[in-house]
Amino acid sequence: MRGRLESVGGGLLVALVLGVQVWIATAGTWSLAIDDLPFVYTTEIYARQAEAFASGQAHLRIAPPPELARLPDPYDPAARAPLPVASDLSYFNGRYWLYFGPVPALAILIPQLLLGRAIPDSAITLAGVMTATIGGAWTIVGLRRALLGDGMLVAGAAIVALGLGTPLLFLLSSPAIHEAATAAGQGCLMAGLAAAVAAWRRPAGRGSARLWFLAGLAWALAIGSRSALAPAVGGLALAFAVLASRQRTTNRWQPALVLAAPLLAGALLLGVYNAARFGSPLEFGHRYQLTSYHLLRDYAGFATIGHIAPNVVHFFLRPLRLTPELPFVGWTPYERWNATFCAGAPDELIFGPIVGLFPAAPFTALALAGVVLPFRPPQRRLAVLWAGLLAIMALAALPVVMQRWVTLRYEADFFPLAIIVAFIALAGLLQAFPRWRAPINGIAATAAAATALLGILFGISGAFGHFERHNPGLWESLEARFPPISSTIGEATRAEPTLRVRFGERIEVTGARFAPASAYPGDHVSLLLWLRAPEGAIARLRLRERSGGIAFDEAVVIPPIAELGEARLRFRLPADPWRARPPDYLTAELAMLDPHDPGRLLPPRDPTGGSPGDWVLLEPLRLAWPFPWPPTGAERRDLTFGNQLRLDGSCVAKVGLNGQSPAALRILLYWTALAPGPDRTLRLELIDSAGRPVAGLAGEPGDGLYRTGLWRTGERIEDDWELGLPPLPPGDYRLRLTVDGLPAQGEPTIATVRVP
Repeated sequence: MRGRLESVGGGLLVALVLGVQVWIATAGTWSLAIDDLPFVYTTEIYARQAEAFASGQAHLRIAPPPELARLPDPYDPAARAPLPVASDLSYFNGRYWLYFGPVPALAILIPQLLLGRAIPDSAITLAGVMTATIGGAWTIVGLRRALLGDGMLVAGAAIVALGLGTPLLFLLSSPAIHEAATAAGQGCLMAGLAAAVAAWRRPAGRGSARLWFLAGLAWALAIGSRSALAPAVGGLALAFAVLASRQRTTNRWQPALVLAAPLLAGALLLGVYNAARFGSPLEFGHRYQLTSYHLLRDYAGFATIGHIAPNVVHFFLRPLRLTPELPFVGWTPYERWNATFCAGAPDELIFGPIVGLFPAAPFTALALAGVVLPFRPPQRRLAVLWAGLLAIMALAALPVVMQRWVTLRYEADFFPLAIIVAFIALAGLLQAFPRWRAPINGIAATAAAATALLGILFGISGAFGHFERHNPGLWESLEARFPPISSTIGEATRAEPTLRVRFGERIEVTGARFAPASAYPGDHVSLLLWLRAPEGAIARLRLRERSGGIAFDEAVVIPPIAELGEARLRFRLPADPWRARPPDYLTAELAMLDPHDPGRLLPPRDPTGGSPGDWVLLEPLRLAWPFPWPPTGAERRDLTFGNQLRLDGSCVAKVGLNGQSPAALRILLYWTALAPGPDRTLRLELIDSAGRPVAGLAGEPGDGLYRTGLWRTGERIEDDWELGLPPLPPGDYRLRLTVDGLPAQGEPTIATVRVP
């Protein structure tokens, strides 16, 4: 009876967890219709691969532009920049290929043919996450029955932490091709682990053999979904092959052989598939990926031992960021992954949202408690199991901690195994310290609750404002129910009179300031206005990117203010850092609408009676920078100009071709403001070996929108330039930087450009 109640309770708990996952995946709409699943940030790349398989070919049915094949180096992002080239696909022998594993495409092949429509990668992601949750829960229950006999609360806590942890729910918030591959791999990995645990617990026989075969098959499919799981699958297969060989059977090696057979067959088929595409059974096509980084040229530095130490800190320990507004937690904002386009592969590069696994999913940190088990003799069996699974989890993490790119979604590769290792550690503690059962259960429940809460908060926000974009009505109701817990403004309540302008005849503005003065993309910011508006006003704030595109445009109604008073226009910065990213700025423009005729802009006048146009230019809003300065990969400089400016780093890259020489140079300058000063003009000159200038340009940073006179002491500024070049003869050229009115304290040559 008790066992039946446990099964019913466990089933209800898993169903509840799966329900929350569907709620997150559908942005609270509860609609599983295919049309509703893709949302904004999904792809249909696996659907395209399934179409290719249906037509009897391995390459995608998308034709690359013919000009790509005529380029000397089609993998150079600068050379192919003018071409309409697909991103994140592999290019080889004049065709596009999918470097992701083929299994998800094969899985949707028949359903897609029956439906007659493309199945988006979001559907694959949801199916993979749910399968991983069910397989992980089955594994936890099986281990509990085999090792504990009790420990229901700890097992339930582990299931909740697994299904609602940040890495899995984060996959559901932006379910594109990368997330689909990861989720499919984890679904197969956990399904195989559940089958292997069930086979291990069952007496040897035909039923056991079927389970061993299913485990091997699922693990082969895991590698076919995400090849990075091969080390973890190898570790699991070896461990369970040893366990299987100890089962009482007429042929002690039969279970191990049954387990290994589908793995070997899967490896053979995958090798044949790779050889047919890229000429080698071990080539998956990743090195031929078309991305904003020259991956093929620097592939030897893509995954190295030197990346392990810093990436372990990123993946396990990087703290989350607390914010006063919903969702109250955030990740480290990230560098655009081509921010270091010119200096070779850096040791580390955060190119996606990142929070350490221990801060984002505290239940996983309990895995470390297993270190006491070897010192408790009755628990040595559990200690061996804990150590073995911990080693396998390390194997699952190894491929991602060795590579140069860091992002939160990679944590899903080892997160479910980390939860299971934590469960084993807690199970050992329950047996080692029976008198501490209550506090151990309390710690497990608290850690699971914190893990689930953080996972849900990260899931509803996602990398691109998941609920806010896809279900704004629900998001607004959540914001109303959970208002800000504190104010981000720690400055004076009265804005200084930095602006004097009259809009029409009745509205006077004497001050404007952003609070805080700098923020991360996605943060809430207030514009403090000091104004008089006896009949009220409608203030319209517009933020422009460096390129001139409008990133934000919103009107706010201001109630009547008879005497000079303060009004706060509270808004959220654009959350997409691919458009506006730190260290950068957004140009701020203010206009006032006629409260009696909201479609009409009131003409502004300055104190002299002059008109600045319909929009008044405010001080720029700065975007904060949390990374090392200068950014990873930049050439470090220590070039000071007077006492006002210091150049800390630079990046220079060739852009396009003008005959056999580059058509232009793209130049990133990384500045630190040392002291306030006037506006300065910067000059860049390319000088040949004879000392003659062959190209040059001059201007103010930010195309004059973010002049040096606006820079604040200690502020860091990324300045982007493009220097057009005439056809150049072969040779070495020096790129020289000077600042008008400020002597250079150091060598002003910031780069050497070689024309072969």
